[in-house]
Amino acid sequence: MAPRTILAIGAGAVALALLYGAPGLAQGPRTVSAQRFVLLSPGGEAAGAVLQFTTRGPELSLLGPGERTRARIGVDQGGPAIELFDERGDKRAALAMFDGEPAVVLYDAALKTRAIVSIAQDRPAVVLLDENRRPVFRAP
Repeated sequence: MAPRTILAIGAGAVALALLYGAPGLAQGPRTVSAQRFVLLSPGGEAAGAVLQFTTRGPELSLLGPGERTRARIGVDQGGPAIELFDERGDKRAALAMFDGEPAVVLYDAALKTRAIVSIAQDRPAVVLLDENRRPVFRAP
């Protein structure tokens, strides 16, 4: 077996023993703590998910081909947010709390904000913007 395979099997066995107990090992809390967790593909590449604490706060990033972020869920000072990214890794949509109110924001290919659907003070609003971010439609 390759050294990397042996190391992976050994690390997996230790993790299972710690999580589920093994004869002769002391039972402790069933918590694994770290600042960053990375889900690896069978080939050893970060190809699934990354859970980490960033300068913005805790984030879970779901990765697509090429290890690019395709979706991110996080919490920062403004509150929780879900962001969606295109195949280039550019943010194209967000569902977030802004000043304590929910909003959906859509971005064009040039990464400019083009549409906002929000609720502020229990009143819904829709705003569509042109390429210069000027409102072209607003309701109500």
